[in-house]
Amino acid sequence: MRKWTARYPDRLAYELAEFDRRGLSFRPDEAALADRGMLVIRGSIRWRQQDVELVVAYPDSFPFMRPEVYAPGLALGRHQNPIEHNLCLLDRSSRAWQVSDSGAWLVAERVPHLLELLEAGGKELAAGEVPQGEPESYYFQGQAGAVVFIPEQMLDLRADDRVGILEIALGTNETPQQLLRGCLAKVAVRSRKGKKQTRAEFTDPPRSRFAGERLEGRWVRLGHFPSRNQPRDILDAVAAVESAIAQPHWQSLATGWDISILGVVAPEEVRQGEWEDAWLFVVSLRRPGTDATTSYIVKGERLTAADLQERLPAPARLEGKHVGLAGLGALGAPLATELLRLQVSELHVLDGDRVEAGNIVRWPLGLSAVSHEKAAVMAGWGLAEYPFTVTKGWTHRIGVVREDTVPPPNGQDETQVLEDFFDGLDLLADATAELGVQHLLSTLADDARIPQVYAWGTEGGWGGAVARVVPGRTGCWYCLQLALDEGTIPLPPAAPAASLQPRGCAEPTFVAAGYALSPIIAQAVRLIARTLRGDGGEDVFICELEDQGGELPAPRWTSYPLAVDKRCPCADRAVAA
Repeated sequence: MRKWTARYPDRLAYELAEFDRRGLSFRPDEAALADRGMLVIRGSIRWRQQDVELVVAYPDSFPFMRPEVYAPGLALGRHQNPIEHNLCLLDRSSRAWQVSDSGAWLVAERVPHLLELLEAGGKELAAGEVPQGEPESYYFQGQAGAVVFIPEQMLDLRADDRVGILEIALGTNETPQQLLRGCLAKVAVRSRKGKKQTRAEFTDPPRSRFAGERLEGRWVRLGHFPSRNQPRDILDAVAAVESAIAQPHWQSLATGWDISILGVVAPEEVRQGEWEDAWLFVVSLRRPGTDATTSYIVKGERLTAADLQERLPAPARLEGKHVGLAGLGALGAPLATELLRLQVSELHVLDGDRVEAGNIVRWPLGLSAVSHEKAAVMAGWGLAEYPFTVTKGWTHRIGVVREDTVPPPNGQDETQVLEDFFDGLDLLADATAELGVQHLLSTLADDARIPQVYAWGTEGGWGGAVARVVPGRTGCWYCLQLALDEGTIPLPPAAPAASLQPRGCAEPTFVAAGYALSPIIAQAVRLIARTLRGDGGEDVFICELEDQGGELPAPRWTSYPLAVDKRCPCADRAVAA
């Protein structure tokens, strides 16, 4: 693709003319324009009897994206990148820039506006700027792939603690290679008598996720992060206040490397006018017996339940809720991942199968999951990736009869498995599409007064349904079957004879693409959240995705109440209650 300066020569001429029209003494860098097709314009403006040098650099995606305006001679402390010195003249969103805007407009109008706001300060500045914090750690992105997670306890250290020792715990499935990945597990200081005093230590759930090897390091508090973002700059800033801490403290790794870890904590603005501690780390590596070292920066990533929940609307949050999910197939496995994302406090998963290679076209995990038991791999993945949810899995095929000489898997018979699976549940979700299994589980859930949500898709991915049962308020699962059989609640459309038996598979399966099941999964999660909140409304949702005429342009939903059927035994229980 040609540079914009070649694709839009008239716009290039317009940009240059705009500076002259506004009386700005700015001139293009002719070498950059000729050699690289890049427009860089340099000049200065007069502000409060002083000349302010500015550089306007245009991106290759101009005019769709804005130019950057740099002020290398200014140190504003706010609305300016402290590392590269470009100015924050507009909201970061691309909506703030119009293709008709120009670099000259930014210089002539937005730069003075910013300087006036900063000069006024106080309430006028707060009212005139975008209401957001400016965290300095943002400009220290660090080494890709390396991370130190920061739990809640490490964000509330005493301001008068200036220097000390830290421990980083590695994940149980991770070994310390060249790239550090772990969680800040402990922060301590030295007392006047030389004893180590723990100031903060992480607790569950991060502790259970990061239970591997521990590495020791040093840490120091700075008043602010340095104005340059290279490892040497951070080490120099630390040496200026604590020279001994800035020296490497080597420890050996099993991989053959020596490692030294230095943590730096400093306050930063996390929201407009709100300041909290943030962490950066400098990791140094060397081969034993050599003096050659390499260093990189690791950014501390906050890992707290509150930070994760902030991105979710309040009605969708499932903290404090325990959900059981039976069936981890094409619908159930993606449903499990959505429940984990909503931060359900405890998730029980039950399935009797293993992941096969053919499953990965509709399973959320790919080849790495093949041959593993579905319940075990989902529970393990949940614990590893979503540590604030307690995920438990049971591999069990309901209804299987074994001879007395054959012990049950995991030493548990079916009664014990189901008892443990149902223990403490607030809701049962069923994605088995097995009527016999549903009948059993619904009966057990009704006995325990546990609400239920059922989800299934139809042959060919033509449609699907989501239904809920709330004991004492709606009809039961059997009432639902009566309504579907009689047509008072219509069945979703299904392709004729769409099932097939894949080669090497012991049973036929239905044909449907993952994207066709996505609306069913989303509605199931929505109904689970609404049911756990105690919301009323319709109970059965029928989805049409295709019909005899082909794929519909969008999913079409129809909803129905689930009434108690007088022929169902639950009608007698409702009257008795």
